[in-house]
Amino acid sequence: MELSIFTALTQTIKIQMPELRSVRAWNNQLIRSNGVGHDGRKEAAFDYPVVFLEFDSFNFEDYLEGVQRFKMNIKTHLAVKSFETDDVSVFALKEKLYATMQHFQMSNDYFTKIFRVEEQKNYDVDDVTEFV
Repeated sequence: MELSIFTALTQTIKIQMPELRSVRAWNNQLIRSNGVGHDGRKEAAFDYPVVFLEFDSFNFEDYLEGVQRFKMNIKTHLAVKSFETDDVSVFALKEKLYATMQHFQMSNDYFTKIFRVEEQKNYDVDDVTEFV
């Protein structure tokens, strides 16, 4: 289930937003992207702008015949190089990502639309603006 949602969502974002350099699973990459992270590793495996998808939590309800209903939280991490991107472009990219997520639909009838619950801005990464 998580694999099929991740795969479909990644493909949709790549098609709708060709200006992104990459769409990947979140693994706290930004801490290590601009130097040495807390654990001593340096990661330079992606270019900006980039979107990371974080599957944050799943809540399941079991029904008869092995059927389950679930709710999940997907966090998007949109990261851009602050000094290379003007403010208007950043906000336009953020809104385009929101619209792409809002209109995402799986190919089956059992998946409802994605809704935005909250938004945060992270300033704690050198030279990078991150919207979560």
